[in-house]
Amino acid sequence: MRTLLIATALIIAAGWMGPSRAWTSGSELDVSNVRQVTITGPASLVRLTTSRDGPYRAELRGRPEGWFASWRSGWTGGGCADAGSIRLDGSELKVNTGAGAWFGVSDCRLELSATLPEDIAVSIEQEAISSRFQGRFAALRIHSRAGDITLDGQAREVAIEGNAIRARLVYGSVGKDDSIALDGNAIDADLSFAGATAVNYAVTGRAALVDSALPNRPDAKPAIAVRGDFLRLRIRGE
Repeated sequence: MRTLLIATALIIAAGWMGPSRAWTSGSELDVSNVRQVTITGPASLVRLTTSRDGPYRAELRGRPEGWFASWRSGWTGGGCADAGSIRLDGSELKVNTGAGAWFGVSDCRLELSATLPEDIAVSIEQEAISSRFQGRFAALRIHSRAGDITLDGQAREVAIEGNAIRARLVYGSVGKDDSIALDGNAIDADLSFAGATAVNYAVTGRAALVDSALPNRPDAKPAIAVRGDFLRLRIRGE
């Protein structure tokens, strides 16, 4: 069961990231004043980078997939550009990957790519997601049935919940308030912390394999909590 659930997440991610038809795109948004990103809908690719310097831009792109892909592309001039929505609401960037799909969003592969100011908070609630985060974030809160999540940078709060989750979190530095919470049925997680000499982790599961190169100390940071049925957790320092 553990193997099946994790394999499901990997198959979904691989299928979404594979080669396909050309992307179509809506207009770019200026996200210089964004402090929060909220993503909802069935599924998407997410590529978010934070930086001290701009320009800060966000774009939602789509390309046809599935059985009706060639027909859809021919019938609608924008291809999949209308299959999702992206808009600004004050300091919040709101993205929905399910609005406006003609045959259903399964016929479109949607990718959100953005360069954003540092220390933003990200909230994602989707059925399936393949995400890559680079830079420094205030929070990454993700709820997905099948998720493939990678972080290269730092986040003060990481909270990931789902059925089958694969997480690769590489911290370039560790803050005094950093915390990581992983909750799911099947979890495959690799965590790496530059400069860390110890971590504080608690694992609760029916079947768990923990391989940590760092000692477990109650007063250490980051604080890591992993809970689920079938777990594999690997922790390293750099």
